[in-house]
Amino acid sequence: MLKERGSKTEDGRWYSSAADRNKQVIGELLSTVLPSAGLVAEIASGPGQHIIYFAEQYPGLEWQPTEPDDDLRGSIVRNIELSQCTNVLPPIKLNVFDTSWQLPQADFIINANMIHVSPPDATQALLKGVCRHLHKGGRYLQYGPFIHQGKFNSEGNSKFHQTLQATNPDWGLREIDDVVQIAASLGLELERKVEMPANNTSLIFLKK
Repeated sequence: MLKERGSKTEDGRWYSSAADRNKQVIGELLSTVLPSAGLVAEIASGPGQHIIYFAEQYPGLEWQPTEPDDDLRGSIVRNIELSQCTNVLPPIKLNVFDTSWQLPQADFIINANMIHVSPPDATQALLKGVCRHLHKGGRYLQYGPFIHQGKFNSEGNSKFHQTLQATNPDWGLREIDDVVQIAASLGLELERKVEMPANNTSLIFLKK
């Protein structure tokens, strides 16, 4: 499992341009699906830009970052310190392939831009873990680029898929119907599919 590192800043944090570009549009969508209170966990938080931004936008919620990479967890810690957010918990070391996640039960879970830079079985491992750690009636948001019924929704996504496959044959955009089917088999029902800017898609699931 790999999350974009981006570039390193002078103060030692990592910066992801992709996270910076899409944090606002994801944040706006979250306003329609987040609970009014409770714990929100992000799986594969990367440098921490998303979760800090979301925590600032929704201070009434408690936010739990997770990340397997030691350097990126260090970046999350530094971002928490600089933001002075009091509603972001220390990051948890979590790899989706771990059989036991050291994560409390959450009211909402987010994952963005991970499954296309991971082997195919990471998707099932991720969704299994989400199902284990999401309260009944809780929601899960999956964000990123997908293949739609065997087709790419843009030339850019087609080229991106080819680049990923050339880098690692196990990487690549996933078929959206396959993700929905795996989720359904685990008890996560697709509630909404939202087309996002830059040819990305958000899938919102409800744990039945």
